[in-house]
Amino acid sequence: MNTFKRPAWIAIFSTLLAGCAVETVKDLGGNYRFRAEARQGSHREAVNKAYELANKKCESLGRGAEEIKSRPLEDYYGGAYEVDFHCYDLSVRAAQKRKIEEDAKREADKRNAIAAEQQRQADLQRKKDAAEWERGRPAREAQARRERAELEAKLRVVCPMYYAARQSCATAAHPNYCMNVRLSNNYSEWTDSQCRNR
Repeated sequence: MNTFKRPAWIAIFSTLLAGCAVETVKDLGGNYRFRAEARQGSHREAVNKAYELANKKCESLGRGAEEIKSRPLEDYYGGAYEVDFHCYDLSVRAAQKRKIEEDAKREADKRNAIAAEQQRQADLQRKKDAAEWERGRPAREAQARRERAELEAKLRVVCPMYYAARQSCATAAHPNYCMNVRLSNNYSEWTDSQCRNR
């Protein structure tokens, strides 16, 4: 009977131990390693426990915890998780954060100043171009009047010839060819359209 009771108690005791979470800490010389084991539990339980222990250790030193590396472990009984971390000085980290934020703000201010200057230069160039365009308006209008007067003078000469040629080519099979022959190979459809529109 005793031979049966002993293995039964061992089995019960082993089962009780298997349900417990085991945590260990190791000093790595300025850094730490926590190992959390979830016997018959989940890796999530081990992960949460490892990070909880790391944070508590650093809080006890008045510092913050920062992970260096972590890794899951497997064994026959269940899951385990190891986290290597170090405890950083909160005031130093706050100063570093402030510096990063200040650097980022300076960089953003610099980019904004460059963009504003580029916009200002573009506005100045647009105003300059508009002023230049306005200054050239009288010359352009005078040139347009000269060209129109030259065209009118030309049309006064050629339109009567185009009109006569059109009349004589009205029944021709190929009116444009006929017009070209009548006008001594100087027929222009554009000139013809200008004469029609007068």
